[in-house]
Amino acid sequence: MQPYSIDERSQNLIKDIWNDMSTGKQYDSYQLRQVIKESWLRCKSYGLDPYCPKVFSLTQSELKALKHGPFQTILETAYPFMEQLYEIVRGSGFVVMLCNHEGFLLELVGDQDVIEDAQNITLSCGVNWSEQYMGTTAIGVCIETGKPIQIVGSKHYLQGCHSWTCSGAPIFNDKGELKAVLNMSAQYEKVHSHTLGMVVAAANAITHVLKCKEIKNRLEINNHFLISIMENMSDGLITINQQGKINHINNVAAILLKIRNINDPMLAQISAKLRLVDALNTGYNYTDREISFDLAESTVHCSVTVRPIHYDNKIIGALATLREISSVRRLVHNIIGSKALFTFDDILGESKSIKQAKESARFIVNVSQTVMISGESGTGKEVFAQAIHNGSNRRKGPFVAINCAAVPRELVGSELFGYVEGAFTGARRHGAPGKFELADGGTIFLDEIGDMPLEQQSSLLRVLEERQVTRIGEEKARPIDVRVIAASNRDLIKEVNEGRFRKDLFYRLFVLHIRIPPLREREGDAEFLARHFLNKFNLDFNMNAYFTEEAIKIIRDYEWPGNVREVQNVVQQAILLSRGNAIKAEHISINHPRKYNDLHKVATLENMEYHSIKETLNQCEGNVTKAAEILGISRATLYRKIKKMKKDI
Repeated sequence: MQPYSIDERSQNLIKDIWNDMSTGKQYDSYQLRQVIKESWLRCKSYGLDPYCPKVFSLTQSELKALKHGPFQTILETAYPFMEQLYEIVRGSGFVVMLCNHEGFLLELVGDQDVIEDAQNITLSCGVNWSEQYMGTTAIGVCIETGKPIQIVGSKHYLQGCHSWTCSGAPIFNDKGELKAVLNMSAQYEKVHSHTLGMVVAAANAITHVLKCKEIKNRLEINNHFLISIMENMSDGLITINQQGKINHINNVAAILLKIRNINDPMLAQISAKLRLVDALNTGYNYTDREISFDLAESTVHCSVTVRPIHYDNKIIGALATLREISSVRRLVHNIIGSKALFTFDDILGESKSIKQAKESARFIVNVSQTVMISGESGTGKEVFAQAIHNGSNRRKGPFVAINCAAVPRELVGSELFGYVEGAFTGARRHGAPGKFELADGGTIFLDEIGDMPLEQQSSLLRVLEERQVTRIGEEKARPIDVRVIAASNRDLIKEVNEGRFRKDLFYRLFVLHIRIPPLREREGDAEFLARHFLNKFNLDFNMNAYFTEEAIKIIRDYEWPGNVREVQNVVQQAILLSRGNAIKAEHISINHPRKYNDLHKVATLENMEYHSIKETLNQCEGNVTKAAEILGISRATLYRKIKKMKKDI
C-alpha cells in the first residue's frame, strides 16, 4: 500500500499546538478537531504526563483468562478479518490489532520488525491502550466515542506516539454495545487515505458476524429450551410441519404409543386418527377428546387436544397433546375430591362388637376380593368402606361412591358403565366414562346395592367376573383395575328368595362380609359417641354445653334406631336448643327414653319427625332457616315437610 503525501505545514502547526499544551501554555484549540480537543482535555484530567505514559498491563495468566473467557468468541470472529487486512498491507510496515472495550490489547498481526518496533511504545498484548493510560489514540478515542477515527502524528497526546499513525473502528454486539476496537497502526509517514476505510469495513463485517452468531446462539438456546420443555412435559406431544409430516414426537408420546422413532410407520395412522392434517389445512381443532389407539399388543385410551400452529396469520403446522385417560382421571379425582377421607381412627366406639367389626375390616384391607358391608341405615357403612380403601395399597387411587337407590332406574347402566356418543337420546357428545372407569386403580363403593334394578345386575356380574367394562353403545370392552365394596341395609337373602336379587351376584358380592352392629347392640357406645359429638360441636359453635344426668340417662336408655347418624343430629340440635348451656331432658328430641321394642309400638318415625320439627320450630320462634340448621336439613326440605304436615307457621 502506497502512502499519500502529508501536509507538512498542517502537521507542523499541530506540533506547535501540542508543544504549547504539553508545557502548559495557552494554545490555539480552534485549529484542532473537536474530538481531539476533547480527548486532550480528558487526558489532562487524568493527570497524564504527555512525555510519559502510565503503563498498565495484564499478567500473562490474566491475559490468557481474558482471551479464553468472555472475549474468545470475539477473537475467533475477528482474527480471520485481521489476517485479511494484514495480507493487504503485508510488508508495508502496518500492524493490525484488537483491543477489548476496556482498552486491553488482545491480539497483534503484522510484520515482525514492525511489532518489535511497536514495543518501544508498549504496543504489545496485555497493555491497556485506553485514554486513561495511553492518552489520545485511535483506540482510546474510539472507546470513548464509539465512532471510527484516524489519528496522525502530533495529534496523539503522548510524545512517544508522534511518529505513528493509527486508524480505529468500533465493534458492537447485537445489542449495540461496544465490545472491541479494531486498529491499524504504522509509522507516521505510512499514513494512507484508505486505511481507515479498510478498518471500518472490517470492523463492520466483524460486528455483522458477531450479531449473526448471537442470533444463532439465541435461536439454539431457545430451541434447546423448547425441546427441553417438550421432553419434560407430563403430556405426550406430536407436531407436524407445513408439509403435513410429523417433525417431532416427545418421549412421553413415544412411550405411550410404543413409537420407536420418528420414521415409525405407525405414526401415519396415529396422525390420521388425530386429524392433524385437517388442523393444518382448515384450522380444525378440538379439546380433551377421548381417542383410543389400537396398538400391536394393547389399546391405549387417551385424552387428546389438537391445535393449529399460527405464525404471521398463517397456519404453519399443528400439534397434538395426549394424556393417558387414567392419569387424567387421577388428576380429576385429586381436584374434585373423589377420594376417601375417613380412616379406621374415625370409627369411634368402645364396645366389643364395634371393635370386632373394625378388626375384621383391617384384616381384609389388602385382599383384592369384593367386600360386602351390611348394616342398618346410619351405622357408618361408607365410613367403613373409606377406611378399608385408605388402609389398602390402593389408597393413592380414587374412591368413587355411588348410591344405587338414588340413581333413576333407566340411568343406572350409563352411570356405572358409561356410554358412547349417540348411545341414546340426550347422550353427551363424545360420550362419558362410567363410575367403574373413573374408579380405575382405586375402589368403587356401591351403596344400597339391594336397590339396583334386576336388569343391570347381570351387567354388574359380568364386570365383576371379567374385570372389564363395556360402555353402552360400544362393543369393545375396556380393562379395569377396581376393587369393589358393596353395602346394603336390606336382607339380601330375602331379596334373593323373592326374586329381586340375583343369586349368582349375591355369592359374587359376599366373598368377604362385614356386619356393622346397630348402636343398640353396642353397649356404652351411645354415651361415648354423644360425648364425642358434644366436644366436636362445642368447638364448632364456640360453646360450652354439657349434659345433665337426666340427659345422659335418656341417651343411655334410648335404642337409637337411626344409629350413629341420629346421635350426631340429636346432640347438634340439643347444643343449639340449650344455647350452649346445660343440656336437659327437654333438649333431647327423641320423644321417650323407652326401649326400642316398646317404642315402635307407640311412636312411628313419622310421629317422631312431627314432634321434632314442631319442637324445633317453637324453640326457634318460627325461624325456618335456624330450625333447618338445627335439624340438619335444607330449608327446602323443611318447607316440604311442613307442607306435608299441613302446619302453618
